[in-house]
Amino acid sequence: MSVILLSIDDNDKSEIKRVVNYAIREENRLSRSILEQTFEGIINPPGDDPNYVCVVSKLSHLQYKCVFTIDEVLVGQNPNWARHISVSCSDGNLPNVHVINILLKEFEFNNILPSKDVAIWIENENKPELPKAGNVMEILE
Repeated sequence: MSVILLSIDDNDKSEIKRVVNYAIREENRLSRSILEQTFEGIINPPGDDPNYVCVVSKLSHLQYKCVFTIDEVLVGQNPNWARHISVSCSDGNLPNVHVINILLKEFEFNNILPSKDVAIWIENENKPELPKAGNVMEILE
């Protein structure tokens, strides 16, 4: 088992702050309508918009692409807003939980994995031709 070291420098922190500051502004939040249009392919996903994206470096040749948004979700019948991060690795593999936890802290999540207070899923798990991405969502308080 290899150890994955993540080094977040001042440039990375600045880029993360830029993305978070953009995503949290009310006019840049992703409503359920926008999310539905994205899933239907009518509009491009947030990962194609550089305002929602930053790339964080590691101590080796790999990089992590982070897509951060504030999404409208239903909790029961009630609409809420949630932090959502999708993290993929430049080698196409799923980032490990330690890397994701470091990034959750940097992106101002209140919880780290494992936690009952977040939803997690793997993107492209059954599509070997596409890079895997770890997704975490947490309701805003």
